Amino acid sequence: MSQTVSRWGRFEVALTSDQEWENPLQEAELAGVFVSPSGQQVAVDGFWDGGRTWRLRFSPDEEGEWRFRARLSDGVEQEGQFVCGPAEGETPFQRHGHVRVHEGRKRLEHAAGTPFFWLVDTAWNGPLRSDEAAWQWYAEQRVRQGFSGVQWVTTQWRAAQGWRCQWRPRVCRRQPYRGEA
Repeated sequence: MSQTVSRWGRFEVALTSDQEWENPLQEAELAGVFVSPSGQQVAVDGFWDGGRTWRLRFSPDEEGEWRFRARLSDGVEQEGQFVCGPAEGETPFQRHGHVRVHEGRKRLEHAAGTPFFWLVDTAWNGPLRSDEAAWQWYAEQRVRQGFSGVQWVTTQWRAAQGWRCQWRPRVCRRQPYRGEA
């Protein structure tokens, strides 16, 4: 019996390499091809997940039976199929699919053609500078207000304790962090 995945859900395949790679990210790769019920082929790269484990993830966009083939650099292969059922879930992404640029190139839409409104707050160092309770409160407020996302800095150099602007002192006017909120 085939596994069933909802449209725009996540299908995942795990492969175990026959060898231990010294530098897997540079020495090996996992490539996959998914074939839709209508015959469209979609190439997907997999990723190393530690040790000898590699994973291939895919989000089907067409209902029906899909086939796939995955191949690791060392020759390990896996073939199979799964069934894609109707979209289900609570989020707009589960119900309408990923976001893409509309063919008119003037707006965003979901894969199903449903309009996507990009309403985003910028929290810059929010995840870094807040405790768990404060971040939870912030996230709940943005969900309640209808935001579709939050963007923040993924590096820590600006909010790190003791940060000094030595690389461009004439431009930078920030004082070192001294523990104040």
